[in-house]
Amino acid sequence: MIGEAIVRANLKKAESNLEKGLMDSFLKIGETGVGYLKDETPVISGMLRNSMSYTIDGRVYSPLIKSSANVNKSSDKTTIYIGTNVDYAPSVEYLSDNNSKGFMHRAYKQTIQKADAIFSKIIKEGIG
Repeated sequence: MIGEAIVRANLKKAESNLEKGLMDSFLKIGETGVGYLKDETPVISGMLRNSMSYTIDGRVYSPLIKSSANVNKSSDKTTIYIGTNVDYAPSVEYLSDNNSKGFMHRAYKQTIQKADAIFSKIIKEGIG
């Protein structure tokens, strides 16, 4: 019985570490994605760049965003939305001739490329 109690306690601890590792990895992926997005965002006034944020489980993460109104919030713990609640002309994303064309798509691709490594590293640290 003592052995079973120890196993249960260790499983509970491992489960807790795994949950924390998952959330830590999602937060780091969100931060990384916002960083890539800010690097790619064209700047005139800075409003668009400063509005970039990410959401996980309905919570908005951004030090600069003053309002979470009109932010498309993820509805679960395993979905990360990265973007802005600022209305801007579609031409900035799709038609611009000033190298901003496709800035969100470029940031998305960079984030996806980095996400697996972030996830793996944090989960391995949590389990180890």
